[in-house]
Amino acid sequence: MPDTLPVFIEIICIAYLGLILGSFATAIAYREANGESWFSLKGSKSNAWSKCPQCGHRLGFVDLIPVVSWVLSRGKCRHCSKPIPVRYPVIEIMSMIGCLGLYATYDFEFYLVPLLFLVPFLVALFWVDVDLMILPDRLVAICGGIAAFFVLYVFFTTDDTRVLIDSLLGMVAYPAVFGAAAFIMTKILKKSALGMGDIKFLAPAGLLAGMDILSVYLILAGILGVLTAIPIRKYKDSVIFPFGPSLILSLYIIMVCKGFYLQ
Repeated sequence: MPDTLPVFIEIICIAYLGLILGSFATAIAYREANGESWFSLKGSKSNAWSKCPQCGHRLGFVDLIPVVSWVLSRGKCRHCSKPIPVRYPVIEIMSMIGCLGLYATYDFEFYLVPLLFLVPFLVALFWVDVDLMILPDRLVAICGGIAAFFVLYVFFTTDDTRVLIDSLLGMVAYPAVFGAAAFIMTKILKKSALGMGDIKFLAPAGLLAGMDILSVYLILAGILGVLTAIPIRKYKDSVIFPFGPSLILSLYIIMVCKGFYLQ
């Protein structure tokens, strides 16, 4: 038992951090989708705190405990008793699972840190794209910054120039290859096959995934595009669905798998 206790504590810490990051993801996804600022400016309290999406009442600490608050309130606001969408605890759980999945292959190495903080932005991008079919530039840029930090850290700790070259080539090749494929499909189908937000997201995706597995990413994204289309179309009650979620899930799966090679 003593030998397993530290690992158990690590898992609890990562899970709790994942839930907190998931709560952050719900906030930025909501504010990004509604054109609100993430933080309040000095002297302005309009966006200082999270609020009920139904009545706008400011939420206190007891309302903001990830998952637990939603369960204890039976999915309703304590102030107006209107339903709070189940997507909020779902996003928090998604973030927790995402962090645990990365921990499973990266352990408690420093490699893990930037990837953990990448998770809430990927989750937020996922849901914003599901709702509005856009990948906001601000979120994509943050993902790009985290990706650059991760790649540079790996490069300086391994002193392997191939890692840096592979990532830089991926950053250029992913948008180019997917963009070319989208252009051809648009001509054939007579409708847009890939949005500019998707193309922009592929730059940080390529930076993280690397040039050597471009074909794997392409195939995986295609498969997940088909698999995610059904639940997303049902959720949106629309025949139109975004491709961004499959790109995001593909990147996450590849990053989890790459963890094995960094140990």
